[in-house]
Amino acid sequence: MGERVVLPPQPLAHIVTAVSTAATYVAVRHFLGWRASLAAAIAAIAAPLVALRWPRFATDTLRLHGTVLPGVPGAGDGWFLGRAPQLIKAMAAKRTCFLMTGWRSASGVPNYQVWLGGKRRVFLSHPADVAHILGRVCPPRDMRWVRGFGLPVSPKVLILTSGEEHKAVRRLLAAPLADGRVLSWAAEGVLADVASDVGPVGGALATAAHDGIPADMAAVSEAVTLRAIHRVMVSVPGTAGIDFGPALASLFPLLVPLMFVPAPGVLAPARLARIRAVGDLFRKSMTSHEAARRAAYAAGTWPRSPPRDILDVLLADADAGGVYGGSRDRLAADFMALMVAGGPTTAHSLEWGIYLLCTHPDVQARVRDEVSTVIPPPPAAGDTPPNPCSPGEDTRPLSSPPPAPALAASSITDLPYLNAVWKETLRLYPPAASGVSRRLATDVTLPSCGAVLPAGTSIKMPHHMTFRSAEYFPHPETFDPDRWMPTPASAGNSRPGRGAGGAAKSLGEQALRPFGMGPGVCMGRDLAQVEWKAAISALVTKYELSLAGPASGVKEVDAVTLQPSQMLVRLRRRTEMPAGGD
Repeated sequence: MGERVVLPPQPLAHIVTAVSTAATYVAVRHFLGWRASLAAAIAAIAAPLVALRWPRFATDTLRLHGTVLPGVPGAGDGWFLGRAPQLIKAMAAKRTCFLMTGWRSASGVPNYQVWLGGKRRVFLSHPADVAHILGRVCPPRDMRWVRGFGLPVSPKVLILTSGEEHKAVRRLLAAPLADGRVLSWAAEGVLADVASDVGPVGGALATAAHDGIPADMAAVSEAVTLRAIHRVMVSVPGTAGIDFGPALASLFPLLVPLMFVPAPGVLAPARLARIRAVGDLFRKSMTSHEAARRAAYAAGTWPRSPPRDILDVLLADADAGGVYGGSRDRLAADFMALMVAGGPTTAHSLEWGIYLLCTHPDVQARVRDEVSTVIPPPPAAGDTPPNPCSPGEDTRPLSSPPPAPALAASSITDLPYLNAVWKETLRLYPPAASGVSRRLATDVTLPSCGAVLPAGTSIKMPHHMTFRSAEYFPHPETFDPDRWMPTPASAGNSRPGRGAGGAAKSLGEQALRPFGMGPGVCMGRDLAQVEWKAAISALVTKYELSLAGPASGVKEVDAVTLQPSQMLVRLRRRTEMPAGGD
């Protein structure tokens, strides 16, 4: 792009701010002859103004910091604060991802920049650039946006570690999360939860169907996903006496306001105490399960090797003085992190999948026909009334390993149309709609256009902005699972095409990265897929689904994860439907 100089923005900004502050003081004190106190006050006012304005002047006018990307035209770009007020307002209204999508539409280009005070933020949606950043450059997270996750238990939580330490923990945890036996057991558990007429999942569904009242699918989805991840963690679907749902639901609203608070213990002690109370629940659970598992080891009823779940992996590492160094706080922190990452995100994706099936009954019927090849028809309702209050199973820690799963997870995950519905749901309603943030550690050249971004640049790659782009997805606002289905015309291609042509699908495949990619790809992506597909399969097998109210009443809420404002669904048992009721 012809830049003569590419300097990292922060060091120069600090130098200029310091020099300008000193020069202001000297000018006011010595040349104007004002009192020292007044000169110091004026210099103190000048310092933040220079800090806010200089980086933009140095980047956009002097071009000292690499390529100047297109900005966002229109009102709202303040002289000193840039578009920071817009962003703060959108965050408060839980509309952040929609603001970013609007910025992209206004800029008219896949990559653009905005100024948030004295910080330039570069937004990327071009698939080649996103793949280059995440897959090859692999910069660290922008810690300003995630450091709050160290408050509940330990600042050494996985998301805040880096370098070799981070890689070692990922390797340790990724193995069980990708283990076929573990995934199959998770799928079997979800299918059983939905098929049952008792417990927090099946009992709630069966009661709603029996009584003819709408089912709260937000609560059901939360129960499905938390029970599944808990099975993978400690081999039981829940912890007796500890309800993680409300704790996790309260965590994000507590953490987000503290993102930019420098000393929360001093400036927000009450909020910090509530956050740490949530962390204490995970400490308590981890301690309880460790004691029970070690008792089973000692009794010889639970073999230490091979590991059956993540708890086995964590305890083996602790005993060997491995990557966790034996720290119970770190073990509890990552126990919490896995529940946070694997619970609400998948639950909200499941809610959106249910919503789309309710609003597209033809797709619901087609999914039902496909899953009927691997899941038996639902049993008739029994004489015993459904009971959502009964736990449905013992949630105490197991004293011996569970039996091997009878159903392979791949029998569900490999169904082509169900897979297409899964991908289209993630495209329209990506859990992390606002995407991921990274801070460049080295200068980077974007492959799509040759733009040069210097070390220290803050990068944002929003999913909603990219996945709703007509540039990558024809008719982006339309729910069209067939865009992901193979067609005869694309049978010879390395990537399947959609009805509109293989080229569109190929570009869409590159753009759809809801779990990230490269070394930082989401470790729980396979588990999330298994949970979602098993839950949807079991639901459409047992029930006919329809919204309890108009679709217009369901709004998108970007509250860290993209979630529906409500999800009330009417259920009708298929065994009670007349012939041809589909």
